[in-house]
Amino acid sequence: MIIKTKTYYLASTGNDKNKGTINSPWKTIKKINEVHLLPGDKVLFLENLQGCRHMTMGLQALRF
Repeated sequence: MIIKTKTYYLASTGNDKNKGTINSPWKTIKKINEVHLLPGDKVLFLENLQGCRHMTMGLQALRF
């Protein structure tokens, strides 16, 4: 089974009406909280135009 993951981007110069891509990042954590993240998805925080720092947010499926 192949799972397709997504990468979303945030930047202080972004806009929450953007698509969340590297060229069109979101601005706030609030926007990320509105997105249904799946295991393997990444949220990268852009530092500036010359570099970026990122934090991988891990999600695990719960089995009952």
